[in-house]
Amino acid sequence: MKSTKMACVAVMTAFAVLTIPTWINAQEQAREQDVKHHHYQLIDVGTFGGPASAFNSGRMLNKRGVAVGASETSVPDQLSSNGWPCGPGAFVYHAFDFQNDHVIDLGSLPGTDRFCSNANSINAQGEIVGNSEIRKIDSVLGLHEIRAVRWNGNLIKNLGTLGGKHSAANDINDRDQIVGFALNEIPDP
Repeated sequence: MKSTKMACVAVMTAFAVLTIPTWINAQEQAREQDVKHHHYQLIDVGTFGGPASAFNSGRMLNKRGVAVGASETSVPDQLSSNGWPCGPGAFVYHAFDFQNDHVIDLGSLPGTDRFCSNANSINAQGEIVGNSEIRKIDSVLGLHEIRAVRWNGNLIKNLGTLGGKHSAANDINDRDQIVGFALNEIPDP
């Protein structure tokens, strides 16, 4: 009986000694894999005083780590606010750019807090496109007209329309080519 017990202890000890190098090797391989994988950090970009902020469907992050989107302010939407740049919610959205842990309010075309804007896309050079409400009210919809815009730094430029009442810029590539939509002056029956 003693010899059987001793044989079992000897086999278990041998098994443990033989598996330890394999176990240590597996841990080393796991550490090497961790080094190869990217680790991501979740960052809350906050808001401009309202309850929400969002990224849009365009190229919202460039290779320099600059992100663009829109964030609600504490200013309530007007009855004539346009849902395109104002999005869901009850507060005015403003376009933002987020870089180096700082959020910058890009503003809107009329230059006041009362009009919505949205940043849809950014290219490698940091030029941003999107849309902004303007003071003019669309007589058919009863809402503020919107315009495609381009931000270069903190300067906003109205890209106009094709003669109609609305336009928006959806994306910009690294050759500064912008795509979006613009209405023409031909009425739709």
